[in-house]
Amino acid sequence: MNKSALFTYPFEQDLIDQDFLDAPALVINASYDSKFDNVSNVLIVQNYKYNFAGWEVKGYNVSTEIPSGTKFKTIFCQIPQSKEHSLYLMAESFNALEENGVLICMAGNNENGKRLKKWFESFGLNAQSESKQKQRIVWSYKENIQQEIVNEYLEKYGIQKVVSNGIEFYTEPGIYGWNKIDNGSQLLVNRLPDNLKGYGADYGCGYGFLSQSIVSENIKSIDCFDADYSALYCAEKNIINANCQLKFIHMDLVSNKAEKKYDWIVMNPPFHQGKDANSDIGSKFIENAAASLRPKGMLYMVANNFLPYEKILEKNFKTVTKVVEQNGFKVIFAQK
Repeated sequence: MNKSALFTYPFEQDLIDQDFLDAPALVINASYDSKFDNVSNVLIVQNYKYNFAGWEVKGYNVSTEIPSGTKFKTIFCQIPQSKEHSLYLMAESFNALEENGVLICMAGNNENGKRLKKWFESFGLNAQSESKQKQRIVWSYKENIQQEIVNEYLEKYGIQKVVSNGIEFYTEPGIYGWNKIDNGSQLLVNRLPDNLKGYGADYGCGYGFLSQSIVSENIKSIDCFDADYSALYCAEKNIINANCQLKFIHMDLVSNKAEKKYDWIVMNPPFHQGKDANSDIGSKFIENAAASLRPKGMLYMVANNFLPYEKILEKNFKTVTKVVEQNGFKVIFAQK
């Protein structure tokens, strides 16, 4: 069963009046489930392209942000792993909720589920809670909410400037490695050639560290890809003073390929699905990079030492060179 199906549990148990499902509803950060087909008027807000596409193909109205000024009677929110991002989404939800409307949140028992009821209480609300299929469903009506807490969480956990290793950048909780310069990415930047030119791409660009580090007058364009819209939004704010053309593309590179051909691609591919390591994600990035490079095009990548990418690299590239292994990372250059 899809986890999001549990969102309707309070209605099925007559714990919430059914008329709440007949009014405009908002679904935040959840993957598609047919249970929502019974909700008459629903908007989906989803930053991650792989989940965004799952709703879109079913004909739902999908957006990357909550429309300003619109209020909803019912909001469903899938709680993410990050505490900071979770509290921000809850604060956003309460701002978009009608007075006396209901917010229903869900999280795995080992992924903030056990803390979820206390988080509701931090807004000054009395919440109800049920546990089912190792998931926690918590809900509350918006009654006499502490708006100052809502405002505090929106400011504290929203897009912000962070300084790491002397570098200032815009970022947001929920983005991978959101509040630091990734050591692997820094190692890759230190080993990249100085003469990059032509048409390039940054696969899984995050908040834009790699691309901002390499922009130069010799580069004609960089296409920045990420499945997380928030990461792209921050990357666009961070990659400044570029003398080349920039494009920011919301795409899941596991399931899709770039339409253009490139002279070079840089990447620090993701390798987590939830809390579990999954090297298949990086393998797909490598395959798609190979398909998108021109003859003799170059892939410059960094990965954790334990990730077994050598075979997929040797299968897709003529030459594969391990440039350095250091502090748990490996930098690899590969040519078509």
